[in-house]
Amino acid sequence: MNVEHLLRTAVDDAVREVPPGFADGAIRRGRRSRRLARVTAGGGAALVVAAAAVGVAVVGADDPSTGVDPAGTGGVVDLGTLAAGAAPEVPWYADGALHFGSASTPYDVTWDDEADQPVIQRVIGGYVVWTWTSDPDDAYGYSRLALVPDDGEQVVLADGHVTPPVVSADGGRIAWGLPNRDWDTDEQAREDGLTSVVVVADASGEVVAELPDAPSPGAQPMGFLADGRVVLDAAANEAWGTYAWAPGGEVTLLREDLGVRATSPDGLAVLSGTTGPEQVTDLATGAALWQLGSGYHHRFSPDGRYLVTVETWDSVERPDDVVIRDARTGAELTRITFRRAETVRWESPTAVVIEAYDDPGATLVRCTTDGSCELSTEIRPADPDPDAFDSPYVLG
Repeated sequence: MNVEHLLRTAVDDAVREVPPGFADGAIRRGRRSRRLARVTAGGGAALVVAAAAVGVAVVGADDPSTGVDPAGTGGVVDLGTLAAGAAPEVPWYADGALHFGSASTPYDVTWDDEADQPVIQRVIGGYVVWTWTSDPDDAYGYSRLALVPDDGEQVVLADGHVTPPVVSADGGRIAWGLPNRDWDTDEQAREDGLTSVVVVADASGEVVAELPDAPSPGAQPMGFLADGRVVLDAAANEAWGTYAWAPGGEVTLLREDLGVRATSPDGLAVLSGTTGPEQVTDLATGAALWQLGSGYHHRFSPDGRYLVTVETWDSVERPDDVVIRDARTGAELTRITFRRAETVRWESPTAVVIEAYDDPGATLVRCTTDGSCELSTEIRPADPDPDAFDSPYVLG
């Protein structure tokens, strides 16, 4: 079984007074932590995080895999040998400004040591920025969603308890969720028929549709389909199902008891439950196309042709693989190995941008589906503080 599934199940089952999907946030924070230790278990090495309720996805000996050695196609990328390329044309943050390509907008993004990484999305004429910070008076923390125009003052779209946003492929619409925290267990939430709110706004921040009774207390938008519908991950502690909502119209159940991790506009999705491997599914037919082994940061290319995943292996010394596969068959196209790889985003149908590390430096790297790579920002020293985010760059 995938270790990430075990962690998500254990954390969500053990902790009730936390936000829906708490394990996902813990996993994200754990991946960014350097507080890793090796322990001996059953004669082998196991990867653990030296902080409670955080973890990383690892590939263990019993997990499905492609059978490709992570260093078998040329070894670990030496960032210092890569040629310099253009600035990444995806949203990113550095030096007190939001960036997209060579354009920048001054903005102060701050977070504390326990916070999730900010989410930065490009919309027509600006950005949406989501931040989450811990709150000693609120177990769910404090989240804030702001619209930041290229040439104007920011507008706070929502704050308090807000899910990360998703943006349509054309940058014209934004969707987010407003969770209902009035529950303790999934059983109680189901019995009480608890719902939550999902909102869709245009790129100016004007609300165009609201779903006041989304089908779970923790419904979260996960992407827009090409026909304008919003894919919803319905959950409390457990996955309740994957739904599609036509803003201003009907809500349709697509898969029961499976949550969604990633979607593409053409209707492919990475789905997962509390047990078993994640699977790539065609939402239009409901057919499971293939199963993933381990990994995180699943992202479909803009045209839905490819799926990129970051794989973390079962030893602290082992590097991370960025793997690009055919989205419909699972056939592996490219495997690129970094000392550490974190967030990954598609820049075009054939290129991804990766938050990459090669101690003691960090940078953003552009790689194509044929495996060629170049620097898209300069290499800078990584933060040595184990309690802080390491990279001087935040890839949205």
